[in-house]
Amino acid sequence: MAMSKPIYMVAGRLGVTDGFDIDQTDTIDEHDDGAPSGMSYKVDLSHLLSEQLGKQLDMMSTYRVKYISLNFRNVNDLNDNDYGLFAGGLVNWYSPTKHRIDALQAARQYKRDSGAVLAAAGNASDPFSAFTSEKHYKGLRFNWSGDGDVEAETRDETGILAGTYFSYAEIFDHYNQAIGGTPAEEGRPTGGEGMALWNSRTGVGEYESLYWATYIRNSGLSDDTIGVTFNFEPEVGQWTWQSDANHLPVLGGLMEITVHQTNTDNPRAAEVEDDYNVECVIGVEGWSDF
Repeated sequence: MAMSKPIYMVAGRLGVTDGFDIDQTDTIDEHDDGAPSGMSYKVDLSHLLSEQLGKQLDMMSTYRVKYISLNFRNVNDLNDNDYGLFAGGLVNWYSPTKHRIDALQAARQYKRDSGAVLAAAGNASDPFSAFTSEKHYKGLRFNWSGDGDVEAETRDETGILAGTYFSYAEIFDHYNQAIGGTPAEEGRPTGGEGMALWNSRTGVGEYESLYWATYIRNSGLSDDTIGVTFNFEPEVGQWTWQSDANHLPVLGGLMEITVHQTNTDNPRAAEVEDDYNVECVIGVEGWSDF
């Protein structure tokens, strides 16, 4: 019998727990028309596993994800959670490809080569500078699409990339420009029979996704001519993705969880909207450096 492999489980609340994007709103409530926009959380597996295992894990790795679950948790604040909430969205991640790995390695090599320059320019706090006695970890850490997505992010120091720190979006975009990685630049047709069906060699903004949806019900009510009747029927509908034989290859260990829909407003307009934390659990089988 083959020996089973260990699974490392990380858990926390989106917007609350370190590694689950604490700079974002920490609760979700119902939206007026059921279609919120701009709600996203970044999940940093390298950060979460570093804390859990007591060692520094690298973003220059591919993490093998075997399990994901999302569910709601009551919040103990001024909003009494008398009813419930439904919400759904996407779990996004980048899979490793040759050009994406090349792009990340090129960014890392740039930082290594510029270490002496950074120190001379007075940026002695940059992990890639030439330190004398400090114990900073020298490793490239990047965001999803903008500054502040992860902690201990690495400054790009280029003056070319948008923002101040490295991100997937900027690294992939500018590396793709450098290699001329579009169908038109490679002289391939962009329409009709025999056209190229891809947009860029690094797949800028073209990540993989899973749809998720979950709900919680503390109680319900029926409102008729007689009056309001509460129906005490608590229930949680946890969303789970799990694979025994395969895994999701998550480049950099960075994932994004977005919220695209909720139930609409409670028809009883005078009621205070319920709000809930989102609990997230992710199982990681292991990781491979590149």
